Amino acid sequence: MAKIISNLFVGLVILLIFCGCPEKPMDGKMMIENNSNDTIIYGHFFTKDIGDIERNYWGYNYSKYTIPPNSFAINEFNAGSAKNVLAGKPTRYYLFNLDSIRTIPWERIRDERIILKEVIFYSWEEMEACNFTITYP
Repeated sequence: MAKIISNLFVGLVILLIFCGCPEKPMDGKMMIENNSNDTIIYGHFFTKDIGDIERNYWGYNYSKYTIPPNSFAINEFNAGSAKNVLAGKPTRYYLFNLDSIRTIPWERIRDERIILKEVIFYSWEEMEACNFTITYP
């Protein structure tokens, strides 16, 4: 009997390890509209400045963050976490031209601020006020 209980306990521990903790729900959404004829790419950061961003944010896989001309993308986030972060520091959205990101060295993009648009939210209320939408141009 003790061996059965021991095996059952070990099985439960293994099951918990493989299942892990449930993820927080992505219950917040920011819509980013691209009303231009260029393909753009966005980055969502809880950082001080563009200087803190590195090209490897996208991992050279731009498809998840790319917005084709005259279309939109949805950036999903956990609303509870976003509210907590906004209480301490701003959240920033940067929009870049995709061709620029692919061809220009990051140091030059950073130093010369080769960005299409920067949107900074200092509070949850500011995000609500724009109806959770960023429009380019």
